[in-house]
Amino acid sequence: METGQTLQLTDQVTGVSPSDVTWSITSTGSNEGTVNSSGLYQAPGAGLMTAVTVQAAITDHPNDTAAATIWVL
Repeated sequence: METGQTLQLTDQVTGVSPSDVTWSITSTGSNEGTVNSSGLYQAPGAGLMTAVTVQAAITDHPNDTAAATIWVL
């Protein structure tokens, strides 16, 4: 995706409401963008090509996770 764009991520967990999922950025760069509590990822406004890892975890079971890698160009 390009800098400045947004991408809506969704979880597909049976029996878990979307509010029971915690979204976070787990990659370690300095300009990774942001992800909100609904899974809306906002790419950084500027920067070099980078891979950003966004993780979803079930709030009551934080070891149950899934991740996606997003390339920001």
